[in-house]
Amino acid sequence: MYGYKVYINIFLYKIGLRKILPSGYVNSKKIQDCGEKLVRYSDFFVRETVAKMLDNAQKLLPNGYSLKILCGYRSVSEQQKNWDNGIKKLKQKYPDLPIKDIENKNRKMNADPRHGLGPHQTGGAIDITLTYKSKTVDMGGEYMSDINSKTYSKNLTCIQKTNRKILIKTLKTVGFQNYPNEWWHWSFGDRAYAAYKHKKYAIYGKI
Repeated sequence: MYGYKVYINIFLYKIGLRKILPSGYVNSKKIQDCGEKLVRYSDFFVRETVAKMLDNAQKLLPNGYSLKILCGYRSVSEQQKNWDNGIKKLKQKYPDLPIKDIENKNRKMNADPRHGLGPHQTGGAIDITLTYKSKTVDMGGEYMSDINSKTYSKNLTCIQKTNRKILIKTLKTVGFQNYPNEWWHWSFGDRAYAAYKHKKYAIYGKI
């Protein structure tokens, strides 16, 4: 069903030597869309259940903390722009790197629109951070930056680790699944969620 590299990476993930499931496995998950509508949440659109989960998460946060949504549903054309901008920035940063390596680096931060379906096109994925008394907290890495982007990055101060723990615990408690390469990216119902949660199929497809 998969190439041998995918099987090897799945094995490495299962024994803890790899933190991220291979994209070939994630993208192979079948989709049986439940038909939920998009609803407005903050300044973005998400699926109805996702909005309810965010409301529940907000209630669990310590006093003074709030959720700040950075991105929800994203159209294919918007995803293409993100992909192109990512490629442009990486070419500037690594001018001598072959295009295949540039694209591989970009995939760690941006879903490849040529695959036809990224998590944000389902309405089930969100990019999110925290605020404390209306001020954005220090999470140890900027949104959409490759510096300390891994959720469990070791290069964090005590305060940064604490802030991430608050976000992680809260979102996991209400049922979201994190993408380990990006501390800000969480989802419910899409193919990544189904893969990491060992579900037979995803309940959210492309909108």
